[in-house]
Amino acid sequence: MHSNLQDWLERGRALLASPPLSRADKSKNGLADPKWGLGDLLLEVPEPLVARVAGELGKSESEFRRYREVASRWPADRRVQASWSAHRDLKDHDDRFELIHPDMTVREAALAAGKKPIDAKPVTRMTEDEQADLAISLLLNKRINDRVATKLTERNDARRVLRAQRSAENERSAEYKDAMRALREAQAAKSPELAFIEVTFKIQEATEYLRAVWSAAVDDTPGMPSLVPPHRKPELIMAIKNIASVAEQAVAALDEVPDAGTRFTDVIDVEVAKPRPQLLEQTIESPQTSNTADGAARDLPRQRQIP
Repeated sequence: MHSNLQDWLERGRALLASPPLSRADKSKNGLADPKWGLGDLLLEVPEPLVARVAGELGKSESEFRRYREVASRWPADRRVQASWSAHRDLKDHDDRFELIHPDMTVREAALAAGKKPIDAKPVTRMTEDEQADLAISLLLNKRINDRVATKLTERNDARRVLRAQRSAENERSAEYKDAMRALREAQAAKSPELAFIEVTFKIQEATEYLRAVWSAAVDDTPGMPSLVPPHRKPELIMAIKNIASVAEQAVAALDEVPDAGTRFTDVIDVEVAKPRPQLLEQTIESPQTSNTADGAARDLPRQRQIP
């Protein structure tokens, strides 16, 4: 048995025998509430013995733990002449020392803590002024205000992603129609082999482009600006996921998916050439002679491609 157990029990019985404060005194003289004495006493009791002390004094463990927690959250020098219940309602707020004030009632503490008073009118029956006052009282609580700001930011981000997704869907729909039209025209005008080569080349180009984008996005070279701002990364991830989803659907839709080592002799390998700085080279004119009807020589312009 702990050496101080009997002392704690005797002091606890004395505090429990103290007369409770009147309703008026709870806010005017709240520091005299015996609950503070019990809470401070229980702070001396090791945590594993709280249940035993409560049982010896005929009280519930949860009630004694509540007294202990409130006392721990309010050091003696930071308590004010307000009801113990007001201190209890504000104990979990980081700015509780600024919110509390002398003579604070339980109702005022509930409003400061962002709680609805027991006799509060339903919001649907409030006037616009009453609703505005309620919103202001809630936002005065720092934790609630921060949470509201976070939710608004999340909603704005979600709306941006949704707008980007819809825009991408519309763009993909138009590009899909254009691609199908171009593919049919190519198949009609060219041999199937050449059309296949062009399709494969475009897919490989898209693959290399995607590889370049994500490589640049994760490049953290000092002094180099980031390709993707942090708040735009969800949109990039969404776009890449859409590409991956389409690729999976395309593979699943094929009748046969060849193994990695399979080669087909009737398919021409396509190599993606590195982009040249200038695709169209400059042309110059050099003289070329031709005989006229009367046999005289005449210079004609002739274009020569610079290799």
